[in-house]
Amino acid sequence: MKENTDECPQNPPTGEENLRQLLYLRVSDGAARGDITDTEQLEDIMIYLFDRQEQLLDTIPYTTAMVSQGIPVDLTGRDLSGGYVSVWANLGNSIQTDPVLIGKNMDDMQLRMLTNDSRADYFLCPGDIFFGHQQIAFTPIDEATEADTVWIQRKNSRLHITVRGLVNEVTPDEYYFRMGALFYGYNFQGTPQEGIRYIREDGEFDLNSDYVSPEPYIMIHDAPGYIYSDNNRLVIEVYRAADTRTDTLIASGDKDTDGDYIKLEQGKTTNVLIVLDQPASDIEIHTVITPWEEIYQWAVW
Repeated sequence: MKENTDECPQNPPTGEENLRQLLYLRVSDGAARGDITDTEQLEDIMIYLFDRQEQLLDTIPYTTAMVSQGIPVDLTGRDLSGGYVSVWANLGNSIQTDPVLIGKNMDDMQLRMLTNDSRADYFLCPGDIFFGHQQIAFTPIDEATEADTVWIQRKNSRLHITVRGLVNEVTPDEYYFRMGALFYGYNFQGTPQEGIRYIREDGEFDLNSDYVSPEPYIMIHDAPGYIYSDNNRLVIEVYRAADTRTDTLIASGDKDTDGDYIKLEQGKTTNVLIVLDQPASDIEIHTVITPWEEIYQWAVW
């Protein structure tokens, strides 16, 4: 020690030097918050940090591997003293995101359905998006303290349509579905944004000669507690295309046989059966809402 202290034990770190600001992401299946963090259905994860005034501070890219391995986001040194976190995954090219500008207010940031470049006046269904939003204290912690956690879950709804009674002697591409959706996108708090958008999708004939969705169409889900009316509701239409004249509307429906409007719920699949009379002077509509991965098998009527 007379010459130097190089070989002396260093002073142990103080408590403050051990403190970190950590943020964990967990994935829920949306049903009783079942943990599916090890899912392989996530990609393109982006974390958006907002301050207490809901102004954007920063964006942080994240990976599926980091989520499944439980690796936290280290926010130490960012001087965060409370705010909000929005997490989006699977955005890819399936939905339009507003330009990211630091300082922009959360209420002014939105995600919107993409326009269909091949069909004027129509929009494209979004992809299978995951989302989470939470107010965070950003409190520095030590290794023994539970860190802040944001749960993310599937954001959209699915719509599977079955039409019974169409003449299947023509090619399937002579028919198509037209959906008038109530909402066009989400804000960064995850709230659906109201505005009618029309979607056109092709179907196919199955082994029962029903005209069906090849795969359920992914849709912007309805806002929780939304009050439906004859002027504000999801409308499903079935058309027959024509080369030289206006396409023919075969069937149109917004309510089931019980008089309830067709609904799109977050993280679930809305199954719709449209039964045509012969001739199609009247229709019946039946709906069943199932878990996301489940498609309801309608009995033969």
